[in-house]
Order: sequence, then structure tokens, then C-alpha cells
Amino acid sequence: MKNVSTNFKRTMEERRDFWCEANITFSDGTTKTLGKEDFTISGNSVIGSAESNSFPLGVVVAKHISLSLKNSDDRWSEYDFYLAKIRVYTKFKLSTGATESILEGTFTVIEPETYGTVITLTAMDDCYKLDAEYSTSKAFPLTLAEIVRDSCADCGVTLLTTIFDGSTFEVSTQPEGLTHRQVIGLCAMLAGGNAFMDAYNRLSIVSYDFSVFENHSVLD
Repeated sequence: MKNVSTNFKRTMEERRDFWCEANITFSDGTTKTLGKEDFTISGNSVIGSAESNSFPLGVVVAKHISLSLKNSDDRWSEYDFYLAKIRVYTKFKLSTGATESILEGTFTVIEPETYGTVITLTAMDDCYKLDAEYSTSKAFPLTLAEIVRDSCADCGVTLLTTIFDGSTFEVSTQPEGLTHRQVIGLCAMLAGGNAFMDAYNRLSIVSYDFSVFENHSVLD
């Protein structure tokens, strides 16, 4: 759920002519702003995916963006987008005349871009930092909270929720042959949910609310 103003919600009842803007910080420190005129009509999206076709449980859900930038005049050909940080906003002009911005997230380009008259970019939130092989200097047993906190610290990821369902459960043996992302996913599974990055790349473990099923039989 995104936090928006009352005026934003009221204006949405009349029209929904949102647009996208993005701020790019390249790996050399150069910054650029992308406006309406920089994007192609199609090929731009923000997708949150568990990379599963089934009901997701016990995964770190990554958010990806795909951007298609106009380049017929070679405006971007001299730039190297690899490892660039892209902060994406949804913009909306309110009935009051003011413009409201919603931060969709900060994403890193971790795949080489495709150049031509259109430049196609794919970027991911900070979930990519968790794809390193799991290791720790901590001695087991560790609680789920300690495992998640340690992994986030090792990978340079900000942890938003330090207490979650089952966070005091102890794991006796160190996991092997897994990535930090898989280990955090397993911790989320034991918590009955998944892990997510918010718009500020802070990781949370969110448990499903199964209470709605408690008073219903499978035949209802």
C-alpha cells in the first residue's frame, strides 16, 4: 500500500494521467534525470515477482524495472548504465495544481544494457545483494532474527523488521550450499510469509494472515 495524500485519492476519481520520472546515478557519479520525453510509449514497467507460478511462501520477493529509453539522437550512447542506480517516481498532477511524487523504489542495473535507437534497461532492487553465497562468522545455534540480521549486515542490506513471527526460533546447524537470499527466504517461510524490499530498499519479513481461514471448512 502506497502512502498518498487525500487530494491524490480524490483526483484519482476523476482521472489517472500519471507519468514516470527517474533519477539516474551512474557508477562514475554522474547524475541525470529522465522525464516524459525520454521514455518510449511501451516497454516500461515495475514488477514485483516471487519467480514462482505457485502461491509464494518462503521467498525474498524481488522488484524489477524495465525501461525503454529513446536514443535515435544518440543522447545516451556515451553512458555506461551498468551498475547505475535508478530511483523511479510516479508523478501525478493534482486538482489543486500541485504535483505529487510517489517513490516506487531504487534499482540497480545488473545486466548489460542493449543499445540502438532504443536503449533497454533491466534493474533490480537491493535483493540482488543477497545472491552471494551464504557464510557467517557467527556460531550456531542462532535464532531466525539473528540469522536475518547477520545476513543483511554481511550483504549491506538495511533491515526494517528485526522482530517477526517466529523470530526467536533457534536453528541448530549452519545452512550450507545456499545464498543469503535463500537463507532469508527459509527464515521467512518459518515465519509463515515472505521477505520484501520497500521503496527505500529496507528488508521486511511479512507473515500471511491465515486467521480468515480458521472458521471455514474446505467445503464452505
